[in-house]
Amino acid sequence: MGVEGISISQGSGRKICFRWPRSFYKLTIAILIVTNFGFEGQASLFNNKKHCISCTFNSTESENFSRTIKQHVCELEYSEKVAEDFVTMVNSWKNKKANSFCASRSQKLRQAREGYQQGRVNIADVVKVERGIIEDIAWLIECRFNCSDEVFELADVIRNRQASCLGYTQLFYILGKSLGLSVIPVNVVELQVPGPLPAGDAHVACIVNLSDGRTIMLNLVPDCFISGPFIMEEKFTKVGDYLQLQDDGNPLNIYRKIQLLDKDGLTAYIYSNWGSVFASSGQYERALIDYTRAIELKANLAEAYNNRGIAYRNLGRLRQAVDDYTKAVELNPNHTEAYNNRGVAYSKLGQYERCISDYDKSIELNPDFAEAYNNRANAYVKMGQFERAISDYTRAIKNNSRLARAYGNRAVAYALLGQTKGAKKDLLKAAKLNPVLKPAFRRISDNFQLNLELD
Repeated sequence: MGVEGISISQGSGRKICFRWPRSFYKLTIAILIVTNFGFEGQASLFNNKKHCISCTFNSTESENFSRTIKQHVCELEYSEKVAEDFVTMVNSWKNKKANSFCASRSQKLRQAREGYQQGRVNIADVVKVERGIIEDIAWLIECRFNCSDEVFELADVIRNRQASCLGYTQLFYILGKSLGLSVIPVNVVELQVPGPLPAGDAHVACIVNLSDGRTIMLNLVPDCFISGPFIMEEKFTKVGDYLQLQDDGNPLNIYRKIQLLDKDGLTAYIYSNWGSVFASSGQYERALIDYTRAIELKANLAEAYNNRGIAYRNLGRLRQAVDDYTKAVELNPNHTEAYNNRGVAYSKLGQYERCISDYDKSIELNPDFAEAYNNRANAYVKMGQFERAISDYTRAIKNNSRLARAYGNRAVAYALLGQTKGAKKDLLKAAKLNPVLKPAFRRISDNFQLNLELD
């Protein structure tokens, strides 16, 4: 009896819907100006008459601001309808005195910059205004939009008032750019603590360049943190297409490894996420269209190549899958999922030495990556190394006690060694953990004549 078709391998793609552990959040805003834009119990932003004097746009200013918002929305390849809806939403953001959120910030920033050019204020005053606006936008977005891992399409964000990190980043990017801030989206590769993101997760956030040459980093999901200002060149070293934090101590509590994105890079991430949505429902040909568009927009986006490789593999186009995974690890040598996924493709091609090498690398980069242990064990089974396979399945289960595939696959290894008791126990556990996979587990039971009732 062949093992092929029994052991269950799993690739991992990245979709930007990262669930943030609460321990990663640190509110670093020393003084936060809270608003009363429709929320009870919060102090009014405009608490003196001087501040209230210039709080509304005239018709020309309003048209220009709306046009700027629409431009930034459409640059992300959204429709005019989405752009109009965004403008309508923003224009509704007023406090109890009917003062416009955007009008007040836009005019305050313009006045500060004009004052600096005329010598009436210094650069520190301009930066103080910029930092206040950054905090205001972050606070408003956090109050107005609930965190949802799945909502990233801007039309859905506007309609549902929910957003993933990709949705929040688009909101801040569009608002900040429209108000005159220098906002740059970033692809987050490593968090504040050393090591890669959890397997299968991706994350985007923003940095803002201040007028004095310093930078602020911020994240909005699900709680807000805003770093203190720093000089980018003093904190980060360029490594390939990425910026790597120099300070192991990380007193600013900022991300350790990032990739700067422009509007095309942010748009590419939107397309890549759409590809993952289609891939998750088995529409791999449709997913290929979005992944390919993402790559056209951002040729050095490793996640798009990794995800397109998964679509190719599921369509049986293994050589193209290997090429995309290879490109992903060339762009990001620490892309643990791409090594794992290329290992799966090599395994399907019967190239077991290569696949073992890739799984080894994936595990080296992320020793907690349960899927890589499971998949390496599958390769060992195909190579007849059942004891080594059981060891890896056990490690996979230790890292993820709910990984049903690992239990089911270990049952195969036990059965091949004649250890029927262990095989039965693992299959029953696997079926309990994931009833959807019961047909596969039932085939294992039938093939090894274990006579288990898995219904």
